[in-house]
Amino acid sequence: MFYLSGYGVYFSPHFRRKSPLRVLSEYEIELYHSTSEDATGYVDGASFPYPKDGVCIYRTGQQRQSSGKFSCYYLKFSCESAELAELLDQLPTVIPHINSQIIYQLFEDIFSIMSSQAAGYKLAAYGKLCEMVAHLYAFSRTEVRGGGKYTAYTGAVYEAIRYMKDHLSEHVTLEDVAASVHLSPSFFHVVFKEIMHTTPHRYLLELRLNEAKNLLCNSDLSLTVIAEKSGFDSQVYFNDIIKKELGVTPKTYRDAHRNKYSTI
Repeated sequence: MFYLSGYGVYFSPHFRRKSPLRVLSEYEIELYHSTSEDATGYVDGASFPYPKDGVCIYRTGQQRQSSGKFSCYYLKFSCESAELAELLDQLPTVIPHINSQIIYQLFEDIFSIMSSQAAGYKLAAYGKLCEMVAHLYAFSRTEVRGGGKYTAYTGAVYEAIRYMKDHLSEHVTLEDVAASVHLSPSFFHVVFKEIMHTTPHRYLLELRLNEAKNLLCNSDLSLTVIAEKSGFDSQVYFNDIIKKELGVTPKTYRDAHRNKYSTI
């Protein structure tokens, strides 16, 4: 199946120059939840910006370096399954536009399974890894194909997602996002749903939830400040949404997850 040699959350120092060169002996998957403007990856001499809320897949034998500052969820593993390895090798190095909520949850599921070491935990973790690779493969194919008859608007949708991320702490409406890419709200809604397989409202909510979860787990900010930075109109609304989406209060989620998945 596979052997998971490392997993957790990595917080890089600010590499003002390239980090030391390292040659990979196994696969690595990283999901970036924080990146500086100059955060850059280098693989076999080629450079690319680290994608916030995007994924990078690295393979055995590749040479890696980094610059800038970033944080990411990561998995390091060897793979004995020829079928899984074939899918991994078909993936691009960078998948910048994904449904990050799904991938964040799969990372957390794997972390929880590995930490518990309950009966059959290795098989359960392998199942989650296969699910993650399947999702990444689907996302990468969607990016290549675009949105069917709306393929011409794929770039506009990705620009709209960037607008959402850049204005996450603000009160953003469908009209605001649509206007940022010069489309009518109704048409933008149709195009976005066709390409991203979810509505703009749901996608924005998932971005806000990801930001809130990150701040709850990795900062000492008050719940009021976290609500503001995540774009929720009030702490009361923030509490209601977190309880509805995660099943627990913000405080309970923080107490259960804070610093639970440190770098191994």
